[in-house]
Amino acid sequence: MGAGLTDMEELSARVADPGMADYVREAMTCYSVGANRACIVLTCNALFEDLRQKVRVLSSVSSDAKKISDDIELLAQDQKPYESTLVDRLASKSIITTLQSQRLKQLIDHRNKAAHPSGLHASAEEARFVFFEAIDKFLSAPILSSTQHVDLLLQRMAGANYFPDRSVTNINAVVAAEVREIHPLTYPYLILKLVQLCKSISADIQRNGRFFLTGMAGLNQEAIREALDKHLIVKEAHDLLMWETLAAPLAVDPRLLLTSDGATKLRLAKLLVHIVASTESGLAVTILRHPLHLLNQMTSELSTAELLPFHEFADAVIEAYWHNPQIVGSLKKSGRIRSKIMEALISRAGSSTYDVANRLARAIPEFDAELSTYISDEEAFRLLSSIQQAANWGAWGASAVQSDTYNQIPTLKKKAFEFMQLDEVAAEAIAKEYSGADFDGLKAQLSSGR
Repeated sequence: MGAGLTDMEELSARVADPGMADYVREAMTCYSVGANRACIVLTCNALFEDLRQKVRVLSSVSSDAKKISDDIELLAQDQKPYESTLVDRLASKSIITTLQSQRLKQLIDHRNKAAHPSGLHASAEEARFVFFEAIDKFLSAPILSSTQHVDLLLQRMAGANYFPDRSVTNINAVVAAEVREIHPLTYPYLILKLVQLCKSISADIQRNGRFFLTGMAGLNQEAIREALDKHLIVKEAHDLLMWETLAAPLAVDPRLLLTSDGATKLRLAKLLVHIVASTESGLAVTILRHPLHLLNQMTSELSTAELLPFHEFADAVIEAYWHNPQIVGSLKKSGRIRSKIMEALISRAGSSTYDVANRLARAIPEFDAELSTYISDEEAFRLLSSIQQAANWGAWGASAVQSDTYNQIPTLKKKAFEFMQLDEVAAEAIAKEYSGADFDGLKAQLSSGR
């Protein structure tokens, strides 16, 4: 009984309403002394009192719930049995599901047998079952799995000030507050309705629908992730016109890419490439739907194996944003994506096309500190050898970095110098791979100031 009581104590902590928690504590006390009938009765008292209160709250947004609540309150005031009537009425209006109705009827049956002389002795196992079902399925849940609360929420989403700003933190805060009173069983209905809003002709409604879906993804709850997968990702990945709606939730929770639906995963791979092609130039990388931000999130959250289906997307991002210092964020994980980024940086640093070499040379000071965190000393030496190659070919941007003896990139310079100091023979061999490079000159420049 000790182990069972410990489990029941942990379960009772999930009861949010203090009044119901008091009933539950008394039920546990009964169980601890072997009064199993009393435990069952008190638990069911808490369950149906809680259900009454939830229907009363719901009555403010649902005419069906209000009619049910008014009728049940009359029965309760007259001290007449109301539990079965309450369950039947709620089920008839789809305020609770068929499965919930069946579970409640089962608990009523256990309560009736325990409360009235029946010749049956309530066992400890039966008491624990009633206790668990009542709390896990109902007492710990928010207001019922009703669509009425969602409908009221959706009506307010036409407001231009529904989300006061674009801050991810504030979007998540708004969504967390809104879904607090929505039962997880209602998430699919909510998501389907939000998708409809995202297709609205109203810019405010579209934006609010997208932000809400993004905020739901940001809550990082498994029940929400499953609902988003089934009712957003699987159902909308076929439509390239929905890329803006899908991009931000995928960036907030890249695990949504790991859908078990094979066809959907293929569609997602294509959709991601479409996101790169469709993103307007000049969009800040900090915007959630930016493909570079999305790639950085993916490489942070997903394993090398999980990234495999999305290499075409990664290649497109690298090709489009190799010169952006934020690309460094995707170097965190070893594998093909990291190799592609380093190949792009090193090859473009020494490009014979001056515009390409100069573009990287102009950006390289911004790369210095963070890039040095993720690359080896040898890679740093290769990068500087490539810059020297472009400088010796006449690229003015690379020449400016070189003539300053690489002091614009002090951390990369230090790493390259340490590689050269450790193995000068290997460093000279690497320098020779870059036809415009001069090892002796590079050695002198790296040694400058030391």
